Amino acid sequence: MDFVPINHIILEAERPKIAGTGFTVQDIVAIHLWNHSPLEWIQAEFGLSLAQIHAALAYYYDHQVEIDALFEADKRDWEQRATPAESMLTTWRERKK
Repeated sequence: MDFVPINHIILEAERPKIAGTGFTVQDIVAIHLWNHSPLEWIQAEFGLSLAQIHAALAYYYDHQVEIDALFEADKRDWEQRATPAESMLTTWRERKK
């Protein structure tokens, strides 16, 4: 059996990102798993394919300990900025450009 790699995820500055976008795996986890946003909404809102979104979620589940550690490392920064949800949505929308 041959395995064909799906190259939707790249590592940039030691953070997994969706190739060709500004979105990190963390962004997709936060939008979908934490905010309970439907995949189709993420696709339409941010111009990502379902394959890209699923690749990010699959990467998260394969590397959950590492990604959760990144969230913890970022948590202090988020708390200091006290970024409201609307600001995060604006940030994510800017990443699709």
